[in-house]
Amino acid sequence: MTSAFAQQEVPTLRYDPPPNFYLSAIHPPDDYSSNEFNATVQVYPFRPFNGNIEQMFQKTLLREWIDPRYQETNVAGQSEFRLGNVRGAQIVLTARYAENVAGMFRQHMRMVIVSGGKAAIVDASANNATIRSIPAATP
Repeated sequence: MTSAFAQQEVPTLRYDPPPNFYLSAIHPPDDYSSNEFNATVQVYPFRPFNGNIEQMFQKTLLREWIDPRYQETNVAGQSEFRLGNVRGAQIVLTARYAENVAGMFRQHMRMVIVSGGKAAIVDASANNATIRSIPAATP
């Protein structure tokens, strides 16, 4: 038997900050910017969701969960969706896509990590194809 408190417990996303990135003082989300090129990574805490998270992600990229400073406005072409693996997660969904920003393409990779009926997002973007992977994370 589980208590109501245990059912309400929110997982914590543990991750290694990306190397050569600095952490912004503005929170949430945890916001990292590269010291070497035009790239950012934001890490959003777990939050509850209702419905089919996979369908929601494929339909909207969960754009409404993203801080307005980092929301994409003009997705170019089709997004590439995949399943991923993160130790301790029930499901991990990833999307790769490009955003057209005044004729320049900004590459994005968004990861949704689901654990205990809650979801966290790790969102990365760069002005070129330097995004290869998102930092290792575990719920």
